[in-house]
Amino acid sequence: MTEEEFYLRSKAIGYEDMYFKDLTLRKFQKYISTVFIEKDGKWIKVTSSALDELYWKLDISEWCFKIVPDKDMEDNVLGKCEISEKTIKIAESQKNKKSVLQHEMIHAYEYTFDGDPVLDFYKQIIVLDLYDRLSKKISNIKKHLIYNVHGDDIIHSPLFMIKSLELDLRLNYPLGKVYGYGKEEIFTSLKCIKN
Repeated sequence: MTEEEFYLRSKAIGYEDMYFKDLTLRKFQKYISTVFIEKDGKWIKVTSSALDELYWKLDISEWCFKIVPDKDMEDNVLGKCEISEKTIKIAESQKNKKSVLQHEMIHAYEYTFDGDPVLDFYKQIIVLDLYDRLSKKISNIKKHLIYNVHGDDIIHSPLFMIKSLELDLRLNYPLGKVYGYGKEEIFTSLKCIKN
């Protein structure tokens, strides 16, 4: 790992704590860290340590970070998340772009959720939470989510889109910046921010 890659990884770890508490389940900790069990005919509250394993699975520090020469990036993309290698690659020209790293981080979390039935359950809770919060701020959010899924972009799921929009709002970016791929222009033309 080069010094620049170490710095990129450090930024990702910092972003995880600031912006991704929902995707790491930490936002929901008080709801899912306790369970009720029946003992001697009474329901008692018990703290569960099952979350520790889930947190470890979702920890961005478990990923490798690579800065790749622009010419070596497939299809001229700005970044790439490779689940099989648990690696986030960022084009050299984009290494200081916060939104590009955040875009790939969303992919990393999303790929980690896929294939794990417990995490898949929580993924649905996260989508509902994000949808509830963003529907108060973005008009026609449901229409945008449906269009995105049925448009030409199946790589970016409803969770990806809604989390990217949440980051745009939190960081005062134009809507579509974290998503990329021309979405910024589309959202600007739609004027979908609620006053």
